[in-house]
Amino acid sequence: MTSAVHHVLTYTGTTPITRGGRGLGVRLCSYSRRPATVIEVGGEIDAHNAQHVTDYLADFIYVGHPLVLDLSGVDFLSTAGFSAIQQFAEECRRGERHWALVSSHAVKILLRVEPNHRLPTAGSVDTALQRFAAVPKPAWKLRAVTAP
Repeated sequence: MTSAVHHVLTYTGTTPITRGGRGLGVRLCSYSRRPATVIEVGGEIDAHNAQHVTDYLADFIYVGHPLVLDLSGVDFLSTAGFSAIQQFAEECRRGERHWALVSSHAVKILLRVEPNHRLPTAGSVDTALQRFAAVPKPAWKLRAVTAP
């Protein structure tokens, strides 16, 4: 007898954040994909919406498994947006949360400007998930990894 495993994506926050009927230019959503939760961010992260991004990310710090911060859909990242990511990284470090960052072209530009960022990057969501699947649960902690 054979069994098939199907991945079901459950979105927990697919509606773009808005204020006063006007969009903030950023899309935030998350879904579970074993063995991690994927936090997907798209659009532009700038001074106008960086605090909203920071607040959204803070809700995931103490989940019981690794996190993948998927910024592959980010078209623009300001220094305020980069600060939001750095704050998330610091909170993950303090919470001993194992996580990975998937970058877009816009994010990679800022990462090159700040070469000592020490953020755990991965080339894709699938690559990050494969890394987490290969790590025994007790060893899940924040560590810097280099993109392949």
